[in-house]
Amino acid sequence: MKNWLMGGAAAVCLALCLTSCSDSEDEEKVYAVAPQWAGKITFTPSEDIRPGEKVTASILLPTGGENIATASYTWNDYIDGTNDGTQSTYTLFTTGRRGGTYIVSFEARYTFSMLDATGNSMCVLRQDTVCAVESCDAFGSNWTDNVARTCQIYPSLKPSDDDPNVYTGRVMDWLSQSSTGTIVRDFYFQNDRLARIKEEETLKSSTARSYVDKLAQLREKAEEELFQVPTREYYVSESAPGDTVDIDFNQSGNEWKDELGAQLSAGTVRVYSELHSKYGVNTIMRISVANCGNGDNEVRFTREYKPAR
Repeated sequence: MKNWLMGGAAAVCLALCLTSCSDSEDEEKVYAVAPQWAGKITFTPSEDIRPGEKVTASILLPTGGENIATASYTWNDYIDGTNDGTQSTYTLFTTGRRGGTYIVSFEARYTFSMLDATGNSMCVLRQDTVCAVESCDAFGSNWTDNVARTCQIYPSLKPSDDDPNVYTGRVMDWLSQSSTGTIVRDFYFQNDRLARIKEEETLKSSTARSYVDKLAQLREKAEEELFQVPTREYYVSESAPGDTVDIDFNQSGNEWKDELGAQLSAGTVRVYSELHSKYGVNTIMRISVANCGNGDNEVRFTREYKPAR
């Protein structure tokens, strides 16, 4: 009887020990847990976003998570935003030169200090959100815009010292052959409504043909970037401004470019290119070319944009 009791006690003790060890192992088994999204991507401004306008994209960072070793956040796959521990902000987002939709992405990448419950050592959370950009009459502007809205789109603008109805500033040049080219752009207002836009640039060249080639380049870029096509091109003599001579930019050869460029360089003619939108946008464009009159063969190219009446 005594041996049976001792054997039974030993069996009970072994069962208790196994049970205790099993419970302990389950309690000590800890996993990493990924954070969860706290919000969605939002934009400032949130509506009426214009081509070329700077936009701020923001998102609340994912929250929670356990046993996170490292965390990194990027916008559009490689750009670091400004992170304050709660929110990430991407302040360098500038819309393109076209109306339409643009995808803005935010990615949160985490590495774990141990595996998660499914055996992963890291996780990636990603959101893709559409930013809708409006089509405009000229660049990022509509002819219904007032001064306040125009200055939001172009923060560099300042009121002119000569005319309180004119705001001016250096902006990206849409008609430049360089992606980093800039130009001074003037915005004219009547009764707090945009009425006209003007840009000017000068060229000084030892080759007379360069002036005509420059005009040709502006025409081509205007069609590519602003969807404007030439409707009439001509020149007038400084001595007889009432007489016009049509220009055919499709004619072959370069002799006519040499001749016209020489007259521009000498200041004896003014050249005009009038353009209209091929898609019916409420805008007309005029490029005028003339010698600056300072005696050093410098030629000024003036571009003006107005609402079609």
